[in-house]
Amino acid sequence: MMKTHNSILYRFLIAVTLLLALTTCVKDGNPVSFTAPSVTLGSASSTESSITLTATVSGEPKLIKEAGFIYGTDSGLSSSKKAIGTISGGTITATVTGLSANTKYYYKAYISGGRSEASSGS
Repeated sequence: MMKTHNSILYRFLIAVTLLLALTTCVKDGNPVSFTAPSVTLGSASSTESSITLTATVSGEPKLIKEAGFIYGTDSGLSSSKKAIGTISGGTITATVTGLSANTKYYYKAYISGGRSEASSGS
């Protein structure tokens, strides 16, 4: 139960941080308007021991410093691994290798701008 509250608090703090960052951006004394990047899961294709994951980035992709996927065998991804992906044309792609056959894996996409991070649902 405590872990769920920490997760909710963490997401709330990220949202507040993004909101503050977006409302305080100015250039030459004038407010700068842009859309914060967001990420949505795309397709996945797999073999017995690997999977290639994709996700779509919307908003301002030039603000993204790192993108990829978090994956693991538990649905809460509490003991997860990170696969750093590449971004091309608004699509994040990463291939995860070394997976065990007949094992259910969960994953979500993430993007990071250095000061803030967003992720998709799993």
